[in-house]
Amino acid sequence: VVELADMNNTSYPKILYEEFRSTIANYNKEHAVPRILSKTGKDLLWEFLAQWEKHTILTYWMKKCFTYLDRFYLPDHKLPTLSQTGLNVFKIEAFQKIYKVIVRTIFDLIEAEREGEVVDWNKLKKILYCYRMIGLTNASVEKEEKTGELVWQGNPNLQYYKEMFEGEFINQTAEFYKKQADQWIQLCSCPEYVMSALAALKKEEDKVLNFLDKETRPKLLLSLEKVLIEDNATVLTDKERTGVRDMFKDKRHEELKNLYTLLARKPEKLNNIYEKMRPYIEQRGQSLVDDKEVLKDPITFINKLLELKKEMDALVRDAFSNNASFMQTRDRAFQTFMNECPYTPSFLAEYVDMLMRQGLKGQEASMDTVIEEVFELFKLLKQKDAFTQRHQQLYAYRLLQNTSVSQDAEEHLISKLKIELGAQYVSKLVQMGVDMKNSRELTDIFKKKEHKGCIKGVEFSNKVLTTGLWGEQKNARCKLPSELKACCDTFEGFFKSNHTGKNISWVASLGDCEMKTLFLAKPYTLIVTVYQAAVLSLYNEKEMYTFEELKANTGLPDEELTLHLNNLMNPKLGKMLIKENLKTPKLNPTEKLTINLSYASGSLRLNFMPIQHQAKKPLEQHDKEIGDEAKELAKLRNTIIQAQLVKIMKGRRKEKHNELITEVIKQINSFKPEPAMIKQQIEWLIESDYLMRDDKDKSLYIYKPQPVIFTAVSYTHPTL
Repeated sequence: VVELADMNNTSYPKILYEEFRSTIANYNKEHAVPRILSKTGKDLLWEFLAQWEKHTILTYWMKKCFTYLDRFYLPDHKLPTLSQTGLNVFKIEAFQKIYKVIVRTIFDLIEAEREGEVVDWNKLKKILYCYRMIGLTNASVEKEEKTGELVWQGNPNLQYYKEMFEGEFINQTAEFYKKQADQWIQLCSCPEYVMSALAALKKEEDKVLNFLDKETRPKLLLSLEKVLIEDNATVLTDKERTGVRDMFKDKRHEELKNLYTLLARKPEKLNNIYEKMRPYIEQRGQSLVDDKEVLKDPITFINKLLELKKEMDALVRDAFSNNASFMQTRDRAFQTFMNECPYTPSFLAEYVDMLMRQGLKGQEASMDTVIEEVFELFKLLKQKDAFTQRHQQLYAYRLLQNTSVSQDAEEHLISKLKIELGAQYVSKLVQMGVDMKNSRELTDIFKKKEHKGCIKGVEFSNKVLTTGLWGEQKNARCKLPSELKACCDTFEGFFKSNHTGKNISWVASLGDCEMKTLFLAKPYTLIVTVYQAAVLSLYNEKEMYTFEELKANTGLPDEELTLHLNNLMNPKLGKMLIKENLKTPKLNPTEKLTINLSYASGSLRLNFMPIQHQAKKPLEQHDKEIGDEAKELAKLRNTIIQAQLVKIMKGRRKEKHNELITEVIKQINSFKPEPAMIKQQIEWLIESDYLMRDDKDKSLYIYKPQPVIFTAVSYTHPTL
């Protein structure tokens, strides 16, 4: 070959090239094609595969012999390489003559395989590999170093693969599973259909990954997902007794997970699940908020609400992979029944109070974890300000009574409220903590005095707090025992010597005392209120007083005195005071109350203090408290809306009615203001000369700047 190519005769290379081409062409015409067509069925395919492999071997070794042409003659004359020529010859002389019967036989074999017949997919893979290689450009057949196999390389061109196999394969596969799906939807339950569809999708996907070109996968799956999912999703999920509603009802979470896995392939069909999940959660929640027995106890109510939330969280996490649509649906369902129940904000605050006072007795979860769970419920409230108002009251009481088990937990909750609502909504809570810190520092200074905080034998401590910050405190005037009066006078003198211009107002209703008995067989320690201490101190003078005498000596009003006397006469605590007329519970002005000189109890420490805060109470009492709080909230909300309106209008100067309403709703996150509420406050601002309507466009509001007036004011900082 080299000698002929090197001769001066320029026709020899052309003759050699023609010899190369004709040798391969003649082999395919005279041997390959007749042998292939002499077979039928799978034997025809296996013979085609054998002849393709022989052609590859022939091309490779012929190329080796005629390699001189590849170096000079073919590039100079812009002719295809020897490998490309060999591939083109096979395409013309063999492939184009037999591809139809080959494809038909392949599909017959695939159909047989779907009917249960065993098929050698490794051989089919090689045949389909031929379909992909037949379109190569710049083709070259080479031997792999590791395996020694001959492989075709070049620029891929899947034209033949797509035109002759892929499209028809996808259509036939979709048609087969369309028939299968029609049978399954008629004969199978929802879970059975789901498992069959998932198995079919996996089988076909594996087939593509292992044996077909990777570009076929998305096209095939798109076609299969249409016939298996899109066309049947609604009928499938609505199946009676086995559909989605029954899965939720019977808590068949594994079946829901499988169904989600199937429908998640077509996300737009997931609404067939989550649209049925919302009424299920709402029904569960509504049965809870309608339970009058549960509503009697805020702690039980919130515990059950937390249990339901945990259950639904686990369902969304485990069955639906925390899909955003399912999380949103879950939250909207909770918002529906939680916000329809007027007790939820207040009860949630009561629950937080219980946590902060009692801690997590017998629970494995950490305090931070439980606070996170409670806060998730808080975020679903529309009336967040109703919670914060009640929480502030209870937080103040905990600080004043020093009943919080963890200040870190208190601060953790405040920080979360600050993130959710903004600093302005928690400023009072933060300032309360500052107040307590300042009070402790002041008390430490007081106790460093000569008396060490012990005045006339009484160990005295108090809290100095800012008036107005802690809410309105109920405080009946009382004539203090002389011992307590001396303590108060001593501290007041100390305070005024260090704080010029500030006054002290004593709130006895929040105080408590420890008194020791000296007249009984055992030395009992009595934990009592300041009011009860005032009553008991009187019995140092004599053993019996009438109700009217106690009232005159203490200065307490009837209602307050009765409340504190009832606990001293409580039979469960052994009756420190004995009522003259035991048959009538009401205390008459002339009723005689005698100290119990024979009092005895198994405990040496006895708490006679009335329960200031009791979560479990009749619904009527909850209704009254919520009604009172609602009146205060209404005033506060009007102020907030007014402030937002002025803030927006001050920045924009002019704004349309609808845009202003929308912006106010957007800015307020502590509650959901109704448009009517906002409109009412707009009218108030117009009447108060903060806003005005445009003369030509009545829907346009204009801000009216307010004049700045400087006045000299004197300010005193009173303390509580």
